[in-house]
Amino acid sequence: MFLTTENYLPQFRSLIENGERVSLAVAFWGRGAAEMIESAWSGQSLRILFNLGNGGTNPQVIRDLRDLELPGVELLIADDLHAKVAVSESAAIIGSANVSVNGLGLEGAECAGWKEAGVLIRTKSEITAIQAWFDDLWARGAQVTDTRLEAAQLQWDRNRSNRPKLSKGFYQALEAGELSGREIYVEVHRLDASPEAERAAAEAISKALSDGVVEARNEQIDYYEDWPDDYDEPLPIGKPIISVYLSPNKGVSVGGAYVRIPQLDAQFINSEGFDSTLVMVGKISEVAGYTFTKTDAARLTKVIRPWVKNLYQSDSKVARCVPLDDFFAWALVTSAR
Repeated sequence: MFLTTENYLPQFRSLIENGERVSLAVAFWGRGAAEMIESAWSGQSLRILFNLGNGGTNPQVIRDLRDLELPGVELLIADDLHAKVAVSESAAIIGSANVSVNGLGLEGAECAGWKEAGVLIRTKSEITAIQAWFDDLWARGAQVTDTRLEAAQLQWDRNRSNRPKLSKGFYQALEAGELSGREIYVEVHRLDASPEAERAAAEAISKALSDGVVEARNEQIDYYEDWPDDYDEPLPIGKPIISVYLSPNKGVSVGGAYVRIPQLDAQFINSEGFDSTLVMVGKISEVAGYTFTKTDAARLTKVIRPWVKNLYQSDSKVARCVPLDDFFAWALVTSAR
């Protein structure tokens, strides 16, 4: 049976679901793979062979697979593996698809234009030959260690941050799955600034302008009150921060994207007579190389609203600052339910 992009995933999943002894030699694994395995696997032995040495496998997925409390799941590394093969007692699939974004579509649509192809095999003699090929590779596989995963994480992060940008606008990139791993942060605040903070911010900007601080010329400087760097979720320096306001009536709105201007940070005395902090930020029109407009902010508000509300279901924090990747992880889990 010939497999295409449209029916590759259902057949791959069916092979796992219906097999008691399954072997997967698939080079690269991406986000969503562990969830798929967890929901599909109920057999006796599942051996997974993958390539961890070329930066194409997400190390967090391997950690998740390793942590699955499922019977018979084993993992080994084969850094010379480029094949994509799945075999059980009654079927085998040989094709082009990795268990990743550009393969089975588990990590978004970042490479949605790619076309995959494969063959589903049910001939017993061919299945036997494929299993023998896998067994030979498995015998030479390397153990998964924390040291290997840490090295792979460095390479994965480097590759993800440098991968090409296929979209121009932020929301288009969000829909295409291009924003994961880009080191973008989302802050959620719930309180309005105090008059004391407003006065302190105006003074800090005025002083910076008189001192010739170039960054103070940003016409859209904003600030956060009482958000010190030793807070357990500090505002990152040098990374884009998407500002979200959660109102008292649980309304959610995205105000724009900012980057910190630490040269302008200040301290002041609040209304209760205590020292407080002022973290200064400047508005930016691009986030990780993608244009960020009012339209992007409005569209992002709609999709991010449920996640923001979820952040506060069991957390009493007034303010949050979390990676945008946390949103992708949450969206993946909720969409799988």
